[in-house]
Amino acid sequence: MDVRVLLVCKEKTDQQAYLKALEPFGIRTDIIESPAGLYRKMVANAYNGVLVDLKTKLKASDRAKAVIHDTVDQFPVVQVKWDPANDRIRSFHFGRSKAGGTLESFINEECRLFSARPLRKSTRRPAHFNIQLGRADDSPQIAPTLTVTVNVSIGGCFIYTTGDWEIDTEVTVVISELKDQAPIDGSVRWKRAWGESMQIPGIGVQLGDMPAAQLEEFSAKAKLPESHTD
Repeated sequence: MDVRVLLVCKEKTDQQAYLKALEPFGIRTDIIESPAGLYRKMVANAYNGVLVDLKTKLKASDRAKAVIHDTVDQFPVVQVKWDPANDRIRSFHFGRSKAGGTLESFINEECRLFSARPLRKSTRRPAHFNIQLGRADDSPQIAPTLTVTVNVSIGGCFIYTTGDWEIDTEVTVVISELKDQAPIDGSVRWKRAWGESMQIPGIGVQLGDMPAAQLEEFSAKAKLPESHTD
């Protein structure tokens, strides 16, 4: 399978170091210099994954950083840092790779297994729905986890939890604030463990299709726009 990734990196010397490291994998690499252009580039093209230079990210605006985090629950994303003194690249994964934090595992075990696609045209909004979160294969006797969403979009949500959730786990979500209490199917796309960083721990869940009335009420209560504006 042909693999195409997007590299977000400002410095030319760093770009060349990453391209050199990626060359043995035989993949196509596009480059943008700022996270601010991430949304437009990924809506227009289909990618298997995204590499974000850590130095470039740290210098970006808060709005540009938010675009990166909105991408994590839809694509394999890794942060990378080139160490020129040792000519070595370190990678910092978002919990997807089971083989460890290496560039090789990111390309071969994440990007190659992920079907290339463009970024969905949806916006993430802060919204604290009270939800019942369960595993799709749990028996009815197992009580769901009572928790809340931190933010939502048409296609997904970030859910607060300190539980042990594996990537690709199939889940069900019941939203207390909706009239239609039918469970919504979903899949864990990424996770942030407790203590991993000074950020809220939880899981990014990609939501399945909802009935029209349920989706309309969900969108209205979350104040989601009809389309994404860049």
